[in-house]
Amino acid sequence: MIAVCGMTRSGTTLAWQTSCGLTRDAGWEKLEYVNTPFSVARQSQGQNVVLKTYRTVNTEPTNHISDNPDDKLLVCYRDVRDVVASNISKKRMLPNGRLPEYAAFLAQINIEMFEFFNAHENKTLLRYEDCYADIPAHVERIAGIIGMPNVPAVADEVSIPRQIERCREALQTGRSVDLIEQFHITNINPHAWKNVLTPDEVDAVMQVSGDWPIANGYEIGV
Repeated sequence: MIAVCGMTRSGTTLAWQTSCGLTRDAGWEKLEYVNTPFSVARQSQGQNVVLKTYRTVNTEPTNHISDNPDDKLLVCYRDVRDVVASNISKKRMLPNGRLPEYAAFLAQINIEMFEFFNAHENKTLLRYEDCYADIPAHVERIAGIIGMPNVPAVADEVSIPRQIERCREALQTGRSVDLIEQFHITNINPHAWKNVLTPDEVDAVMQVSGDWPIANGYEIGV
């Protein structure tokens, strides 16, 4: 099983699409819906399955614990400020509107999701900023992680222009295309938070983040 997990808006769909492309000729199945428990994924498709999942606030942790040493967990993460900015831009808003408390809530649950999956022994971390900077290298790295031959054509399949095409397809058809929705591509550039978040939202995010940004290579105020 290859499980793509981690923070929302941190390249999880990109990693899922890449893994699906690299394993396609080997006969692996892809789950085209999100948040499938690990045990259900195995029962429904067998062990050779690629899925994308999150541990949300309403999800039992035991649903996403891997006890199979052959499982590969690709844990995606990103500057938490950009995670919050991208979620807000995608209109993932609470009924009470845009408040600093909501930005803090988004930051907290995403850091908790990252830390939960990061505790798995058979995981590999995928930093969004590195993936975005060089998608062909990203594809090659995932191929090495999951033990599949590198297929350069996959880099074209998951490129930003192709992702934008998927958004247009989703807009026209009303259906998700390879897990890409109508407004899926939002704030893809690193440091997008500077143009999205208010100063109060940034302060709220940083208060709940503690030392997480520095511990994971992100500079405060940059």
